Formats: sequence, structure tokens, C-alpha cells
Amino acid sequence: MTTQLSGEPLAACSSGRVCRQSEDYDPLSAVFGHHTRLILIAPPPIYEPSWEKQCFTKGYKLNRLNSIAEEYAKACVCVGQDCGTEVLDLWTLMQEGGQDYTVYLSDGLHLSDKGNEFLESKLWPILEQKLGALPFLLPYWMDVDNKNPEPSLFPNCTEKKEEKS
Repeated sequence: MTTQLSGEPLAACSSGRVCRQSEDYDPLSAVFGHHTRLILIAPPPIYEPSWEKQCFTKGYKLNRLNSIAEEYAKACVCVGQDCGTEVLDLWTLMQEGGQDYTVYLSDGLHLSDKGNEFLESKLWPILEQKLGALPFLLPYWMDVDNKNPEPSLFPNCTEKKEEKS
């Protein structure tokens, strides 16, 4: 299972111009196709006033725009639909019902602890749905003896060693 979070770098701008076009997503369609276990994660919204303050403290002008993040979120959703793959649209979900999405951002751009919790709360059910029926290949971590992990991680290999002795 692969997740692809498309985020802040895609919303970069210079002199009001988009550095990367939303057409950049087109190659993803060809690469991932319809058969890959992939979840695309559209970028979250950007709160420009907070991000502009961060940029200013580093001697930069505002270099990310929420309107560009929205373009990429929409492009991500389109690619997901074209490829038949799941899309977690953070840009839309974080703003549903007019909620204050700024609580999900630590600096106007990057996810805060609450933003990571939000992402996890939306991503985990998708993972459970897609992967929940898969068998466990390794033991639960608490069942592994950290002083002698080999027998619990590789029981067949350990038995063969004992037989040879």
C-alpha cells in the first residue's frame, strides 16, 4: 500500500506564477494506473497570513498560495478518479462546514499535531478497509522477545538451526 501526499511544494509560486502546473499529475496516471494499491492525499489548505509571517522571519516573500493548493487538490482528485484509486482530499475535508482549518496547521503551511491527528483519523479507516483482511506475516510487537527476537520472527529458520545441531 502506498500513500502519496501532494502538498506544499506543489503550491509554490514565484512572482505570482505557478512553478509547477497541475498537469504534473498526469504522469502519475501512467505510472500508477488502475492496479496499484495507492491512496492519493490531496494537499491541505494554506493559511496565507500565518505562512507569510514565517516567510518574513526568514527573509522571504509569501511563496505559497491557497488558491494554488486548491488547484492541486482538484487535480489530485481528478487523477484519482481517472486511475480508479482512493483520494483523501485534505483541502476539502479540512474546510467542511466552514470549520476553522487553521488549527490543523502549525505555521499556516505544515500540519500541526491536531492536523496530523486529523489526517490519521481520515486515513486509518481507508487503510483498515483496504488492508484489514490481510493476514499478519509477523507477530504482534509485544509478542517478540527483544533480547532474542529470532525465534518469534523467524520460527521456521530457528527450528532448522536446532535440527542441525
